[in-house]
Amino acid sequence: MKSVRMNKAMAADFVRRVIDAVPTVDYEQKIRDEAAKLAVAILPKEIQAIAKNPKLSQFINRRSISLDLDDVWLTVAVLCPSDDKGEEDLKRRIELVVAPIAMKLEEQREQIKDLRAKLRPIVESCSTVKALREALPEFEEFMPGGSIGQTVNLPMVTNLVSDFMKAGLKLKGAAK
Repeated sequence: MKSVRMNKAMAADFVRRVIDAVPTVDYEQKIRDEAAKLAVAILPKEIQAIAKNPKLSQFINRRSISLDLDDVWLTVAVLCPSDDKGEEDLKRRIELVVAPIAMKLEEQREQIKDLRAKLRPIVESCSTVKALREALPEFEEFMPGGSIGQTVNLPMVTNLVSDFMKAGLKLKGAAK
């Protein structure tokens, strides 16, 4: 049976599918949720009641605030005081409170970047799908078609598999 030649698009698609399967936490949503809670908490009690009521909250304007959290930039829409000073105070308060979450987000981004950087050269070194299957049998579920027997892995590939497993990716056929 003739093996299919790997091209750049196939290699990129394989890497994307593997990376997309790595479990992640939506830290950006956690930051948005925390920002929304903080914004409501500083409002007068009467306005808080309106903000928490789904039928009435639609009538309250929200403003976008750009947060600068070291290497993480994020825009959140929150209820804000009507003056610029109040908005700046809220922004500083949010940035302080969500800084630990932003650090986790940056760590997660770095982990994904490192995993991609380790996987890509191995994938790009394979000229055929068969060679890719032989190099990375544990990643079979991300490849098109059939299966192969267990192969002896190079240390670089073994380390790659363990790095993905540490990141939470469950690979079929990988030793635990």
